[in-house]
Amino acid sequence: MSDQSESRSVFDEVADALSSLSPSERRVLIFYFGLQGGEPLSIHEVAVAMALPVAVVEELKERAMQRLRDGGGPDGAAMALNHDPNGAA
Repeated sequence: MSDQSESRSVFDEVADALSSLSPSERRVLIFYFGLQGGEPLSIHEVAVAMALPVAVVEELKERAMQRLRDGGGPDGAAMALNHDPNGAA
């Protein structure tokens, strides 16, 4: 399979996985990972963009990631989203 085909496949898996999340969870991950072509944002930047407290954004992110890991989306999507673009542990 070509790199472009593999990239498209992962993109499709991530899109499918995101569709299983609530709108707020989905927005947090889109901002946090820069999934719509933008730069990845920190939790604080996501909170500002969404006009939510940092603690709420952190909870939404953790809940979304857990749902993806627990089977809310394809395995490849969870793996693709498992990397922290902001370098946090």
